[in-house]
Parts: sequence; C-alpha cells; structure tokens
Amino acid sequence: MEDCPGSTENTQTASIKPERGSFITLLRRNREILVSKVRNTQCLIDNFAQNEYFSQEDIDIASQFHTQADKVRKILDLVECKGEEVSEYFIYILYTATDAYYDLQPWLDEIGYRPSAYIQVKSVVNTDPVSRYTQKLRHEVGRDSKFIMSYAEKEEMLLQDTYTNCLMELANEAGENFGTNWM
Repeated sequence: MEDCPGSTENTQTASIKPERGSFITLLRRNREILVSKVRNTQCLIDNFAQNEYFSQEDIDIASQFHTQADKVRKILDLVECKGEEVSEYFIYILYTATDAYYDLQPWLDEIGYRPSAYIQVKSVVNTDPVSRYTQKLRHEVGRDSKFIMSYAEKEEMLLQDTYTNCLMELANEAGENFGTNWM
C-alpha cells in the first residue's frame, strides 16, 4: 500500500485521530471483519464521491471488481491511502447508515466509535436499495394500517402491537448477498 495515487492527506487532516490510535490502524486491524460484513459498496462509493473524497478514477478502480469482497478490499486500500479523515469518514458512513450496515453495528459498539465534531458535519446519504425499499415499506405500512380490527376482540388495536419482525435480503445475479435488513 505504499503506492497511494491521489492521496488527499495533508497537515490539517493528519491531526484528526481517534482517542486510542489511528483510524487507519483501526481499519487495517479489522480488515477481515469489514471485508466479510460490508455488503453494499455503492453506498460507500456514492458518499465518498459526494464529499469529494473519491475522484472519478477512484470510483472506476473500486467498481471494476466483480465480487463485493474485492470491491471492499479496494475501497479500504483507497481509503487508507487518503489518510485519517477519509478513514474516519468510512467508519462514519457505517455508523450513520445503520440500515445499510446493520451487520456492523455490534462491531461499531465494540470499538466504541463516536464521530468527531469535524466529521459530523459531513453528510451521509443511504443509497442502499434494500434500506430504501425497507423504509418505503415501513412508511406505507404505517400510513395504511395504523389500526387493525381484531376478530377475537371488538376493539381496534395498534398495528405495532401485533407486528412481527421480518428479515429481507437482496441478492445480485451471481447470488451474492447485497445486504440484509430487519423490517
């Protein structure tokens, strides 16, 4: 990883560090977990591009791989090359887009991640199709059926009192899982 084309690290961003060490080190130490649990790379790429952390060349490089694991590896390589600020922003995306990265929430709790004031001003847009569809379904179900009639009882009940959680998965043509989401 000595070859980091287009590195954006400068003296200002080099001073942004977590309380216990470096975000780059954190990503390197947890690379295996991230590669196995991050299933949506498009949300990451979209947010890096939106905040001008990734150039079009970076996007093309990360998108050229066929498997999600290879894309995640390349994104991690690019992020580490770009420095501490981009490394923290990577973790901030995982932290903020909770529906898209549901599997990583226990890991984020384990590392005790709390975003810095500097990184909190950066926007994160959840572009994960599974999450967006789940949000749409939640909205529609909530709008259309706030109350339901019970056959056994002669009164209306709140739907949320009778609601059961469901697990939804989205897979691509190759059978790779893009992500799972609880509804």
